[in-house]
Amino acid sequence: AASSATVTNEITLGDANITKFRVPGINFILKDNGGTPTDGHVLTVDANGEAGFAAAAGGGGLSSDSSNNTLGGTNAGDSITSATDCTFIGKDAGTDITDGQFNTFIGSKAGSNTNSGTYANVFIGYQAGNNNGNGHQNTFIGNNTGVNNAAWSNVFIGNDSGDANNSGTMNVFLGRGSGGANTTGSYNTCLGKDAGKSLTTSSYGVYIGYEAGKTYSSENQFGASAVCIGA
Repeated sequence: AASSATVTNEITLGDANITKFRVPGINFILKDNGGTPTDGHVLTVDANGEAGFAAAAGGGGLSSDSSNNTLGGTNAGDSITSATDCTFIGKDAGTDITDGQFNTFIGSKAGSNTNSGTYANVFIGYQAGNNNGNGHQNTFIGNNTGVNNAAWSNVFIGNDSGDANNSGTMNVFLGRGSGGANTTGSYNTCLGKDAGKSLTTSSYGVYIGYEAGKTYSSENQFGASAVCIGA
C-alpha cells in the first residue's frame, strides 16, 4: 500500500509484509533495514551478499552527518555524540572522540585514543596523534608523529617526530625522528633528520641540521636556550 492515502507521485511495491526485494538475473537483493535509514547511513552488503543501509562507521564509504562530520573507515568516529565539523578517515581514526570540533584525522589509528573536548587538531599518517589526550591545535604529519602528545600548539612533521612528547608545548619538529625524545620541553625548534633527538625536558632550544645536537641532552650539557647549527 502507498505510504499514505493522499500521497502522489509515489511507486509502491508490495506492502509492510515484504522483507526483501529481489531482482533475478542480476542476483541483487535489497533486504529489510530493520527500520528507516538515518542521516549518514550508506548502502552496504552483508556476508550473505544482501544489501541494506547501515552507518558508515561499520565499514561503509565516506559519509557526512548533520553536524558536518565526515567519516570513512571501520570505527572512524564511532563514538561521536556532539562533535562538529570533524573529518575522520581511516580504520579507527578518531574512534574515541565524542565531542570537540574542527579536528581532521586521516590515516589508520590517527587520533584513535584522543580524548573528547579537543579541537583544531590535524593528524595525518598511521597512528599520528594516537594518544593525543586533550591536546588541541596540534599539527602532526607522518607515521607515528606525536603518538604520546597530550599538549597543545605543537607542529611535528616527519615519521616518528615528537613521538615521546607529552606535555611540551609550542614545539616545531621537522624531519624524521626530530625531537623524538622530548617529553616536557617547550618552545623548541628542531629542523633536520634526528635534530634534537636527545632533548627531553629543556626548552627554547634551536637545532638545525642533520642530527644537530643528536647526542646531546641540552638540559644536562647546554642548559636552556641551546643553539646547535650544522650536521
